[in-house]
Amino acid sequence: MHFVYGVCNGNAAAAVGEYQLQYPRRRIPDRRVFILVHQRLGEKVSFPSANRWAERQIRRNVKEDENMIDMGGRSPRTSTRRISARHCVPRMSV
Repeated sequence: MHFVYGVCNGNAAAAVGEYQLQYPRRRIPDRRVFILVHQRLGEKVSFPSANRWAERQIRRNVKEDENMIDMGGRSPRTSTRRISARHCVPRMSV
C-alpha cells in the first residue's frame, strides 16, 4: 500500500486507482488510509505488532476468568447463567 502511494507521488486518489488495478480482488481502502499509512510509517518506522494486541487480550481474558472463578468460589450455588450475565460472556465460556 505504501509502495503504491509512493509510485503515485503521494497522490492518495491516484493511489486508490492504482491499488485497484494492481489488486482487483482485494477490498479497496479509502484514500485516507493511504495517507495514514504514510504518516505512521514516517513517524514510527513500523506498525505496532499484532502480537501486542493479542497479549493484552489474553491478559484481559485471564483476569476475567479469575473474576468468574472467584464469583463461583464465593457462592458455589450461583448458576452459570447468572455468572455469564454478570460478566457479559457466553454461558458456555463460564
